[in-house]
Amino acid sequence: MAALACLFFGACGSAPDPFLVLSGPKDLVHFEIRDEVGETVWAVRADPSQTLNSIFYGSVPLGFVQVEPSDGTQPRSLVPGEVLTAETRSRTRVFLHRGVAETPSRMLIYDWSMHLLDTP
Repeated sequence: MAALACLFFGACGSAPDPFLVLSGPKDLVHFEIRDEVGETVWAVRADPSQTLNSIFYGSVPLGFVQVEPSDGTQPRSLVPGEVLTAETRSRTRVFLHRGVAETPSRMLIYDWSMHLLDTP
């Protein structure tokens, strides 16, 4: 099975590169980045789920609300080389992407896993 997400390595001119590009539009309910000790650096959620093609670090997608930082401020810059985990959640699955920060706003993924959620 292809990964839900892959890092986008192409240049986008003066526009920032997406943090995460999904392998096709996906209905997501939650996305978060955690540091090496498990502290949430940035998190957004949607209710109901929203269809996305990409996520830009620190930019809240349409139909989502930011839940971390809870005061609505921009998340801190990522430190190149720091270990991170990105969690992408739909109504039926959770994808965990492990990697390291490549830039202050982008992650290089080296491992991922998927877990099915119990649904009624």
